[in-house]
Amino acid sequence: MRIAIITWASSWLWRAFINPLYRAPVDQIWLLARNKERLKELQEEYWDRIVPCAIDLSKKEGIDALVKKFKELWVEIAYLVNNAWFWLFWSNETIPLDKTLDMIDVNIKALVNLTTNCLPFMGKWSRIINIASLASFQPVPYMAAYAATKSFVKSYSRALNVELKDSYITVTAVCPWWMDTNFMNVANIWAKKSPKVYPHKANPEFVAETALRDADKWKDISMYWWYSKMIRFLSAILPDKLLMKIRIKQQDL
Repeated sequence: MRIAIITWASSWLWRAFINPLYRAPVDQIWLLARNKERLKELQEEYWDRIVPCAIDLSKKEGIDALVKKFKELWVEIAYLVNNAWFWLFWSNETIPLDKTLDMIDVNIKALVNLTTNCLPFMGKWSRIINIASLASFQPVPYMAAYAATKSFVKSYSRALNVELKDSYITVTAVCPWWMDTNFMNVANIWAKKSPKVYPHKANPEFVAETALRDADKWKDISMYWWYSKMIRFLSAILPDKLLMKIRIKQQDL
């Protein structure tokens, strides 16, 4: 049985991957999240070929239970979309340490853990799509920990893509700019000082469609929208200090 996996089905971007994955040659689409009630709602909304899985990816027991299910059902994972992330846009002096460590656990540890455990169940032409961020290309004040975790995701994805070349498994880091979702409102909650300006927001559906097309083209980085590509280019040629000054001025921080 060929399946696609999308992690963190309680977020916003996962919906953008549903339609293109419905058109993909897979038998089922597994949605992974911790919120059981939310998954029940999704099962009613997307009943056909959707398999909701209540799981905490930050816990070893959750990953072990998932791997056991892979073995029992003899699955082949055609697509793994690592969409789980945690964010807070706060200054380092105000963000609670436990929140920063949670961000590292979800954005880095859970992604590496799930990817490593899924690889034995992948075959030729399987696709791993890791949601990074445009913030991965530079240090970002007031998003310091978040940007650093996304830098890890980008670097890890690109290196793993090379390692898996002989297995014909591709790994693509998706690096979007701000997306038109409720993401910023949640990330800024309780924050006294954080980004408030979100120019040129991208459509999540276009980001997802582009990511899947780029994965089929063996690209290790996927970027949608000219603005994102421009920021990436500037990040490559301008000093980090200058980029941080520009960002601080843009956000009036």
